[in-house]
Amino acid sequence: MNLSIIVPAHNEETAIASTLHGLLQQVKTPCEILVVADHCTDRTEQIVADIARSHPTVRLLRNTERKGSFSNAIITGFRKAQGDAVVPFMADACDDPATIDRIKAKMHEGYDVVCGSRYMRGGRKIGGPVLQNLFSRLVSYSLKCVTGIPTWDAANAFKMYRRPFLETIDYDIPDIGTEYSMALLFRAYRAGAKITEIPTIWTWRETPLPLSQEWKIFKRLPAYWKGVRDSLRS
Repeated sequence: MNLSIIVPAHNEETAIASTLHGLLQQVKTPCEILVVADHCTDRTEQIVADIARSHPTVRLLRNTERKGSFSNAIITGFRKAQGDAVVPFMADACDDPATIDRIKAKMHEGYDVVCGSRYMRGGRKIGGPVLQNLFSRLVSYSLKCVTGIPTWDAANAFKMYRRPFLETIDYDIPDIGTEYSMALLFRAYRAGAKITEIPTIWTWRETPLPLSQEWKIFKRLPAYWKGVRDSLRS
């Protein structure tokens, strides 16, 4: 098995089928797709189980730790992954599945972490709440300039890790949100990981009113600033 794709999913019944079919059709690298159901109360698990019956590379896992925590779902996937590389992929397919093969090819050049970058030349972010876009870019640019980490998009969760290297660092950072991907990247960086990036296109897929999404950003600000502070102190 060359690759494990980890898909955290909390109540994604409207998107999960199209996301899985997109991965199955567009990713040519031999892989397993691990869907980590995060305490779902809708039909997400049933849909995944139905697809898995006809596509044995799809596996349904369950996050048995605290619900609603992005890091707990990803950690569950990391523990069960069998591929020689692992990459989180959001259940709403905001990232382009066709990019995964290019990321894997880049990893063959000897990298431990390959970041999908929305903010480097050739990358792009389409749509999304205004505050989220500004804050994500500000955080990523600041960390690049202050720490020298070799990516313009530290905040993006779309990163591939070489699994033998991942298992040498402590990736168990429980009970935090999407800032987990930034914290994990800096643990890899401090451990001497060889890191690079390739351009990726991120597209806003959610449908709630933009105002509600902007409010979510305000609620997440303390956690993100803590992640930035911890990274700079290390």
